[in-house]
Amino acid sequence: MFTWNTDKFPDPKSLNTRFHDAGMHVVANIKPCLLDDHPAYSEVRAQGAFIHDAQSGQPVVEQFWDGVGAHLDFTHPAAVAWWQKNLQEQVLDYGIDTGWNDNNEYAIMDDGAMCHGFGDAIPMHRARPLHPLLMTRASFEAQAAHRPDAEVFTVTRGGPPGLQRYAQTWTGDNTTSWETLRWNIRTGLQMSLSGMFNVGHDVGGFAGPTPDPELFLRWVQACCLNPRMVMNSWKADGTVNVPWLHPAVTADVAAAIRLRYTLMPYLWSLFERAHSLHQPIIRPTFYDFPDDAQCFADSDDFMLGDALLVAPVVHAGAASRSVYLPKGPLAWFDFHTGARFEAGQVHTVAAPLSTLPLFARFGTSIPVAAGVADRHRHDDPVSGVRSFRVSVVLHA
Repeated sequence: MFTWNTDKFPDPKSLNTRFHDAGMHVVANIKPCLLDDHPAYSEVRAQGAFIHDAQSGQPVVEQFWDGVGAHLDFTHPAAVAWWQKNLQEQVLDYGIDTGWNDNNEYAIMDDGAMCHGFGDAIPMHRARPLHPLLMTRASFEAQAAHRPDAEVFTVTRGGPPGLQRYAQTWTGDNTTSWETLRWNIRTGLQMSLSGMFNVGHDVGGFAGPTPDPELFLRWVQACCLNPRMVMNSWKADGTVNVPWLHPAVTADVAAAIRLRYTLMPYLWSLFERAHSLHQPIIRPTFYDFPDDAQCFADSDDFMLGDALLVAPVVHAGAASRSVYLPKGPLAWFDFHTGARFEAGQVHTVAAPLSTLPLFARFGTSIPVAAGVADRHRHDDPVSGVRSFRVSVVLHA
């Protein structure tokens, strides 16, 4: 919270310069609550910039991590100004590139909590979703002012629809299990349909047990084509979710990450369409095939744009899976092998541990990363016209 531990970081500006020299970007995790022993607590309190109790007018002080503190009131101009000034001076000026707006659900328990409401006081229970949105906007504006020639990147854990204007988000601190993997997919699709297009999940599970090799790899595959792909975890035994967590599957994890980078031009085009046309990047199959009743059945599959159908494996021990390929296109093609599949049918497809089932829609053009070479060409047996061609990155 805008303070530096100079024992751990004696020269943070030089440290961040070395990160940048290595081609890395630095993100600071920032939170909207000041503990009561924070050096700026009295200053913010004197400005009336905390969420306050309706009767006493004093800051609402509640448990926050390992202490007690008060939440900033982002409906108060003084709180916004204090936040942006300190983000600039203590984060951006130190060479950190962006803010990760975290722990901003504003789960304040005091029934009498009120916020300033920009001069028209609002009960906290009516304004709860507003604060993470305004916090994220304040961070976005500070970063835009700091580097007006650069695109703004920021992250937030909380917020309502409208959030997509300022940040990407994710499904919060999930737990490690096959069930979580399945339901994260559905949650991400729900968020996408609600206008929050830049979404993802903590790959491998944030909390809970360490994922075994199979679950970890399947989680990476399921999330590698999400808009946001991040491994973020806290495990009681100190284990960290990283690509090399399990040597037995590290090569396959790397292959899934390479698939993401191979399709980065296509992903980027979907981000542009989300921005300009408000189209979700990932979406349920019924979004693109509303006339196909079977697409409304419960499913683990999803569309990546209008050209690719992703069919992740979400059950332990599975080496194959059933996938319904919607009717409408003349055919679908296996992205990896080029095999042709009839539309409007359920197919049982091979899904060895190393493979994410992925299907391309007939007649679509899929841009891929530079340095490509044609690998498959399939001509329509009736008309003789080319129906689909995959280009792939050749890796050394």
